[in-house]
Amino acid sequence: MKLDNIKNKFLGKEIKYFEVLPSTQSYVKEMDKKNEIQEGEIIFAERQTDGVGTHSRKWYTGKNNNLAFSFVLYPNCNIKNLDKLTIIIAESLVQAVKELYLITLEIKKPNDIIFQGKKLCGILTEGITEGEITKKVFIGIGFNVNETIFPR
Repeated sequence: MKLDNIKNKFLGKEIKYFEVLPSTQSYVKEMDKKNEIQEGEIIFAERQTDGVGTHSRKWYTGKNNNLAFSFVLYPNCNIKNLDKLTIIIAESLVQAVKELYLITLEIKKPNDIIFQGKKLCGILTEGITEGEITKKVFIGIGFNVNETIFPR
């Protein structure tokens, strides 16, 4: 899928859609190892069977109820330049939801977005560094849009 109306240089210019994946984050890492993914290419799954959250927690993604996607960036910069990346992503998501839907969300630092006291979205940011230089950043976002049932 190609979106020609996106006005940035690379994020989301290419989107690969899957009905089911074990995990978008795992898939992006696997494709990166094989050099089969482009920087900023978004991997989107309608459903994840083994979604990953922070601290190896599971992230449930039911079919047609959530947004689950991941991508990789190759910043090649000092790790200190990215220390606020997760919170910047969270702030951007909160702002987008406010502008598009007039819904106010809260951020539970560093990586959760909350609606009416419940976790609505999680952001998983994982990096690969060489010394002080960040070579790769894998970013996964899980956004519960219409989910009503969560398995334990």
